Amino acid sequence: VTVIGEEPRHPYDRVGLTSFFAGATPEDLALDVSVFEDERVTFLRGDAAARIDRDARRITTVGGATVSYDALILATGSYAAKLAVEGFGHTGCFVYRTLDDVEALRSRDEAGEWRITLLAEEPRPPYDRVALTSYFEKRDPELLNLGEDHLWEDPLVKLRKRSQVTGIDREAKTVTTHWGLEVAYDALVLATGSYAAVP
Repeated sequence: VTVIGEEPRHPYDRVGLTSFFAGATPEDLALDVSVFEDERVTFLRGDAAARIDRDARRITTVGGATVSYDALILATGSYAAKLAVEGFGHTGCFVYRTLDDVEALRSRDEAGEWRITLLAEEPRPPYDRVALTSYFEKRDPELLNLGEDHLWEDPLVKLRKRSQVTGIDREAKTVTTHWGLEVAYDALVLATGSYAAVP
């Protein structure tokens, strides 16, 4: 078995990325790496597949390595959705998908004193999307509860529902919503969901 991973790290728990802001380390989020100690398993990290030769059953990576295969599984994961608004990608704007993303974000707030405004398009507080299947089976709203309601009581945290971002002003460090509201920021996290990564 040969595993090719684009990130320069061993696999880690992406669902647990939020705990990184509560003091968790990359080692805390690491998944069991003992499987890579098996002599039948090879792990190429920090590289990515660039070409698949189906006739020769061979992959060529971005780094120039060639890997032969009997069967090929494309477990490509997903990437952070890019917001189609002016100003996306400016310095100080962050996406929230990988460990590198949250490390960069935490380094901007070493004192832990940022004021946080969460802009949500939906008319309800954030909920557990992974549990939606269970919700449709049992119709119990508590199944979607993230257990983070206390966050909205924090004076440093503000939730603005039904708010869609329409513009980002890098110079003024403000975000404009479709309501015309301007929200100032020190750093901007664009947690806009994700799309399946299609090779």
